[in-house]
This record gives sequence, C-alpha cells and structure tokens, in this order.
Amino acid sequence: MPNKKKQTQNLIITVFISIMLLILIILFFWQKDMVFSPKQNELGLTALSSRNLNAEDFNRYKESVETLKIMPEEKAAALNLGYIYRQQGLYEDAKKAFGFQLQFDELDAEALMGLARVYVDQGKYEEAEEAYYKIIDVYPLYMIAYRELLVLYQDGSLPKNPKFIEEANYSLQFEDSENYQDELRQLLLEYNLIP
Repeated sequence: MPNKKKQTQNLIITVFISIMLLILIILFFWQKDMVFSPKQNELGLTALSSRNLNAEDFNRYKESVETLKIMPEEKAAALNLGYIYRQQGLYEDAKKAFGFQLQFDELDAEALMGLARVYVDQGKYEEAEEAYYKIIDVYPLYMIAYRELLVLYQDGSLPKNPKFIEEANYSLQFEDSENYQDELRQLLLEYNLIP
C-alpha cells in the first residue's frame, strides 16, 4: 500500500512539473513575440498603449500620431513623439520622430537637441557632439548645447575638443540683448576654460 501512495505522489509531482514547464515555455514564446515583434502605428513607429504611459503622455502620444498623419510637418507633434519615445527607451523610434521634423528643417535646434540627447543615452557621444555643434553653428548662443557638450568633455565621455573654445570665443563676439554672453562667459570660467 505505501508503494501505491508513493507512486501517486510521484505522478502528481511529475504532472505538476510538466504543467509548470509548459507554462514557462508558453510565457517565453509570448514574451519573445512581444519583444521582437512590436506592433507599429500608422507612422511606422512602435505603437504605445496606455499601459506604457501615464494618461497625460498617452494623450499627447495619440494626439501627436493623429496630427502627424494629417500634417507631417507639424513640429510640436514630432518633438512630442521624440520625447515620449526617448522617455520609454525606444531610441530608434525617438530618432525617427525627431527626424520627421529635421526633414522639414534640418537645422531645427529642438529636434537636433532631442537627437543629441538620444545619442548620449545610447553612448554614441561622437554623434551627439556632431548634433550639438550643428546647433551651435546656427545658434551661436544656444546655451543648453554648450552646457551639455561641456558635460561630455568634463566627464570624459569625449576627449576635449579645441573647437569648443573656438566656438565659444566666436559666440562671445555677437551682439546679445539677453545676457547669454554673460552666461557663456560664466560657464567657461566655471570650467577654467578662459582666464
């Protein structure tokens, strides 16, 4: 009799383990499908759902997608999508979204800034540096670009580039009604880049 009881217990354990293995296999393939086959929205970007975002960001996401379907040149919609995708860690989608705006204005500072930040997030510092310099070339007193570029030089992500000092000194020659020159001068002093 004890042998029959032990066989029953072994059978129950075997069935339980088999069911658990089956569940794990199903979950593995379901997750693999979710990760490697994301659904795309009408713009060819990863579709986001209200599970991915808070309510406010999800509404901004939906509105931006709808706007870009109708008016692909709408800057605010493209930038919103870029910011949301970056926040979600969907960097390729973020680059595409910022690229929507850059198709219409290849020197748009906000889109270039978004792109530079995505590159920094990805550890692509040379590409980020290139985007920052595009901004500085067109907008010589764009302080955010200087600040973020300087952080990359100071933390060792990029080797210090003499072009930075050249651009900064060049920018200090412009007429400035908003005191950006003073801010730039202070920034350069703070990092001991000018006497």
